[in-house]
Amino acid sequence: MKRYRMVHMLFSHQMPQMDYLRHLVKRIRDLGANSLLLEYGDKFPFSRHPEIANPNAFDLDGLKDFVTYAESLGLEFIPLVQSLRR
Repeated sequence: MKRYRMVHMLFSHQMPQMDYLRHLVKRIRDLGANSLLLEYGDKFPFSRHPEIANPNAFDLDGLKDFVTYAESLGLEFIPLVQSLRR
């Protein structure tokens, strides 16, 4: 069974620059993390409905690059998007 050493990143209040995030994920990997839980809050880049996206939301291409970078460091990427329940 895989043992998770996870870091939970939450972006509902503040949106750091992508360069800082890349530095941060390298550092947490160096400290022994093997997975990254990214909670978008209101920063998810809704491409099909941009009218509901926060003006400070992630750029979709930048987000894809960030995920690719984190995975290249050996971190398992786990997205967390809040949703409504029926």
